[in-house]
Parts: sequence; C-alpha cells; structure tokens
Amino acid sequence: MELLQTSVPSRGRNIETFEVVALTSPEGEIIRLNSKIPCELGVENWLKHVERMMRETLKKLLMGTCLGMKKKDTNKSMAWVDKWV
Repeated sequence: MELLQTSVPSRGRNIETFEVVALTSPEGEIIRLNSKIPCELGVENWLKHVERMMRETLKKLLMGTCLGMKKKDTNKSMAWVDKWV
C-alpha cells in the first residue's frame, strides 16, 4: 500500500494523518485508487474501506479495458493495448 502522510495543526500541535492512495502488487504493478482512504477508526474499519475501493477501482479499469476491446478492429495492430498498459 502506498500511504500519503499529512500533518494537521490542532490545538497548538500537529497531528499526523495517513491515507491509502494506491496498492502495489508483488510484481511491482501500482494501482491508484479512485478515492483516498483515511487510516482512522481502527485498522479493521479502514482495511474494509481499502478492500471496497480496490474492488471499485479494478472494476472501473476492467470495464474500460472491455470497452476498448469491443471497439478495436481485429485486423489492426494491438496499439489499443498500449492505452491500458
């Protein structure tokens, strides 16, 4: 997971906050999430949100890929693949 760290001033001191912004596969592929997920209210809670956003993000990417495949001309080169890689 890629985390974004920020400091928020509160009552004379800075409070550090973290947000999940991307996921990284074991092969090094990086998927930027559709929305940032704040790491707050217990790890079980925000991990559920990360899982939900992962599914939403991958669904959106796969839908775009499927639409691209339907539009491609099978006699042309595979240049449409470059758009999604």
